[in-house]
This record gives sequence, structure tokens and C-alpha cells, in this order.
Amino acid sequence: MTRGRFKFGGKMRADVVVLIPNFNGNRSFHIFDALHPVFYQRSGAVKSIVSWNPAVTKTRTYRHETFQSMTTALMSDHLNNWSMIETKRVAFSHALQRNAA
Repeated sequence: MTRGRFKFGGKMRADVVVLIPNFNGNRSFHIFDALHPVFYQRSGAVKSIVSWNPAVTKTRTYRHETFQSMTTALMSDHLNNWSMIETKRVAFSHALQRNAA
């Protein structure tokens, strides 16, 4: 598979992934680039599921296919990463302008 935009069930494509967990009534926003390795298997295929629980301290793989597991540290690194959306928006705008010229 060639990595491109993240494909949700083969029907929707995205450049940014926003995970919004709700633990004990506390919602948070974690913004990732859709090409982040946590969303892909070693083969490059999109994972069918990504899960995270802040109480879990040890990650595991399923048949050694997982390239990177979702960890609390990774979620913390992407907490309120709103600048990612602006960066992608600006890049998209520039690409449109180049293609229109």
C-alpha cells in the first residue's frame, strides 16, 4: 500500500486525525498527522482499530503486526495540537494555488 491520506473504511480520506477520548466525563482532544505510524501496520496497511486506555502502562502487539502502539506519552504529545490543523490548512491552500496557476 502506498501511504497517502488516512482512509476510514475505504470511504473517507483525511489529512488530520482527531481522537476525542472521554474518560470519566473528561473529554480531551489529541490531533495527529494522518500519516503518523500509530495508525499503520508494519506492512503499511491502515490498522482496523487503534485503542488507548490511560490506565494501561504496558503496550502489546497483535501477531507482531503493530508498528507502533498508542501510549499515554504519545497521546500527551498530541494533546491540543491545534497547530497541526493550521499547518495542514496552509499547505492545502498553497497546493490549490499552485495547481490553479
